[in-house]
Amino acid sequence: MFIIFNDINDNPLIFWKKQESLLSSLSKLAKRTFCIPAFFAAVKRVFSWAGTVICQRRNTLNPSTVNDITLVRSASLHADNQL
Repeated sequence: MFIIFNDINDNPLIFWKKQESLLSSLSKLAKRTFCIPAFFAAVKRVFSWAGTVICQRRNTLNPSTVNDITLVRSASLHADNQL
C-alpha cells in the first residue's frame, strides 16, 4: 500500500478524502484535526476587542484588569444573545 502525496502544498482535507477508502479511521481523525470550527471567529473578536481596551491611554492596565473587563463584556454579550 503506497500513498502518493503529490505536492507539499496540497490541501490536507482533499488528501484525506482521497485516502478515505484505504485508511477510514485515520481519515476521520485527520478531518477532525484539520477542520476549524466556526466558533473561533468569536475568539478572534474577543482578542480584537481586548486590543481596543489596551490603547495608548490605557497601556498601564494590569493584565488581570483587562481579563476582568473582557470577561464581563463577553458574559454580557452572551446574556444578551440568550434573551
